[in-house]
Amino acid sequence: MPPSEILMFRFAIGAVLLWLLVVLLRRTVPPWTLGREAFWIGFLGSGMATIFVYWGLVLTTAVNAAVITSWMPLVSSLLAWRLLRETVSRWVLIGSAFAFLGILVLVSDDAEVGGGSIWGDLLCASSLVIACYAQIRLRRIGIRFENALAITAWQMTGGAVCMALIMICFESWFDERGWMAVPGLDAWLLIGYLAVFVGAAAFTLNNFALRHLTAGQVSLYIVLMAPMSVPISALVVGEIVTWIDIVAIAMVSSGVALPAIAGRQPIPAPTLPGTERVVRQDDSTRLP
Repeated sequence: MPPSEILMFRFAIGAVLLWLLVVLLRRTVPPWTLGREAFWIGFLGSGMATIFVYWGLVLTTAVNAAVITSWMPLVSSLLAWRLLRETVSRWVLIGSAFAFLGILVLVSDDAEVGGGSIWGDLLCASSLVIACYAQIRLRRIGIRFENALAITAWQMTGGAVCMALIMICFESWFDERGWMAVPGLDAWLLIGYLAVFVGAAAFTLNNFALRHLTAGQVSLYIVLMAPMSVPISALVVGEIVTWIDIVAIAMVSSGVALPAIAGRQPIPAPTLPGTERVVRQDDSTRLP
């Protein structure tokens, strides 16, 4: 089952669930300009960025991918400073440094000499830049429109369309595994988990957080995925947790917590151009 097929089902099922929630909860629908922007963010920032990581991991090592991903808070902060004129918090920069060092400690046990590939690294780095830019755009949308649920529904719809095009036009021809016309029960359980928890829930929470926190600070929490996978792997598959792993988890967790603890102050929203107004809950089209 090629990755694009798994991701297409993940995004499509997540999008359907979110649109159902929008209807059932009678949430407001964003103006077409914001919905269209969220769709293209999903197409590029969720769809293309994710498939780039899948392809990159085929060519490079998980160690290289983890180190590249740990740069996300810094890249997001710099892009937010350049594009949104947001002040780069020194606590976010310090926390990013702690998290980056923690990732280096975490992967030091498994580092492989000569195990990577420049093309795989470039794919992972491209995914990082695309994802960081998407975070900036979603932060901008979150400031202008307060309903994260509807924005995420548009975002996942864009991701599903992107994956469908890649599956039909590219991977169906080059992936020898071919399509799985009727996935088995194990495949559907995996897809369901990815769609509900890793897709709809995670993206909605991310978009909600971007309304209240800077893109750099939100990206810090994404870096937690690598160290948090260590205890989960120990519980699920019985992998051994070493003292190096514990130290790395503590370093990354400290880096993530530092901006929230040391930098407790209201985060000013970036100033939008005069032509862009903030859309409130009652200003948009409400579903009947």
